[in-house]
Parts: sequence; C-alpha cells; structure tokens
Amino acid sequence: MRCRAFVSGAVLLLLACTRTGGGEAPNPRAGMTAALAALDRGDVETAAADLERVLSSGAKGTDVQHATLLGAVLYLHPRNPKRNPDRAAELAARYVTDPDAGLGETELGMALFELALDMGGNPRPEAVGGPLPKLPGGVRSNAERIRQLEAQIQRLQQELARIRQTLKPQP
Repeated sequence: MRCRAFVSGAVLLLLACTRTGGGEAPNPRAGMTAALAALDRGDVETAAADLERVLSSGAKGTDVQHATLLGAVLYLHPRNPKRNPDRAAELAARYVTDPDAGLGETELGMALFELALDMGGNPRPEAVGGPLPKLPGGVRSNAERIRQLEAQIQRLQQELARIRQTLKPQP
C-alpha cells in the first residue's frame, strides 16, 4: 500500500516538473508529451515505450532527466505488464549519478533505486554508464539479503552432506 502511494506521488511530482520545464530540444519534449498522454490514458506499457525512445535518443536536458526518473517509476508500476525492477534500478541509478539532477529529486531517485533493488532488481553498471550508487551504510537490499541467505543455505547443505557421510555406517 505504501509502495503504491509512493509511486503515485512520484508520478504526480514528475508530471508537475515536466509540464513546467523549459525549452529543450523538440524530440525529447515530444516523447515526454506522448508518454504523459499515454500515462493519462492509463496505458503504462506505451508510456514506458515512449520514454525508452526518449532515453535512447542520445539527447540531453531536463526532459531526458525527467524521462529517466519517470521511466524508473513506470518499470516499477503495478499496472505495467512488462514490470522490470532491473531496468527501474538502472534508470534510477542513472538519475542519481547525474550531476545535474535536482537536490530533492535525487532523493526520489535514490528511493526508487532502493525500491527496485527490494523488488529483486539487479542493475548492470554498464547500463547506468558508471558505478552504481552506494546505499547508505548498513542498508542492504532484499535481493542482496536473499543472495547471502542462499549462499548460507548452500554452505549448510554441504556441511550437512559431509556430516551424513561421516555418520554413514562403514561396511
């Protein structure tokens, strides 16, 4: 329930930011306009595809920054049939590591990054264009905790097999 409220709030913030932005190149602006229109219709999948076109255009500017952040939201969106925590984490990480990102929006990007990791996202540094953001000290994602627990289970299973072999009656 809190995740849904957070995602809704993030979308509203981005809608407000995008609709008040300055005069960037027409291609990213047109892509963002198409994505927002699709989102207004409830077509999350088309909105994500429109944003991917903006992101792959190689353009720079505020519209592309907002497309990056909104893309992270859409790849976590419950109504997106192609929900992808990996891609959401990559886009959020790209936004967080952007030196031109706004101060309050950087925290929003970091929260989206952590949510994507908690949903099992496994971002690739090469998709981010550099190193992944560091989580605050002591914070681990659910995916990281799961990997650590799986490794521990495997070690315990190996130890159990060794003990069983030792206790096996000798002929």
